[in-house]
Amino acid sequence: SISSSNRTLALAHGQRAVFGSIWDGTAYTITETPVGGYASNHPGDSVSGVITAGKTETVSFLNTHTPNTGRLEISKEVAGKGADTGRAFSFTVSFPDGGDHPYTILEGDVPAGSGSITAASPTLALKHGQRAVFASVPAYTVYTVTEAPAENYTVNHPGGKASGTVAENGLEAVSFLNTY
Repeated sequence: SISSSNRTLALAHGQRAVFGSIWDGTAYTITETPVGGYASNHPGDSVSGVITAGKTETVSFLNTHTPNTGRLEISKEVAGKGADTGRAFSFTVSFPDGGDHPYTILEGDVPAGSGSITAASPTLALKHGQRAVFASVPAYTVYTVTEAPAENYTVNHPGGKASGTVAENGLEAVSFLNTY
């Protein structure tokens, strides 16, 4: 219950609170404590009004999940005498959420392609000097990147595999270097 010393009420999805016997003309303000990763349907998370006799006042809060994101960048370099800088190397990228993860391929800062990683289509190809940029991955998403073996090349990651977790508002940079 709400009292002059305890003005906090917690409600879960689908719950409601009903208050009766409030005097006509009583002003009220209902403020929801912001929760990270959720957006309220009320600007400032607050609603104010005045009770009118004979009228039911209804205030509903709708919280939409808006997870914070981070970036994942996968880059490709080749080195060694005879290394083919024009060769495309194949990568499998997995995200356990099974979602759709769009990316842009950049050469330097110039777009060179785009695509999306899904459970049904988990591969992309990169050439020397390119990087795949996943600009908006939900924070705390675990990823695994596996480069397909390439004849006569040694990759800098054991088994050609790198994995990690995308940090909130952070950048996960995974560099693959193949030496010929």
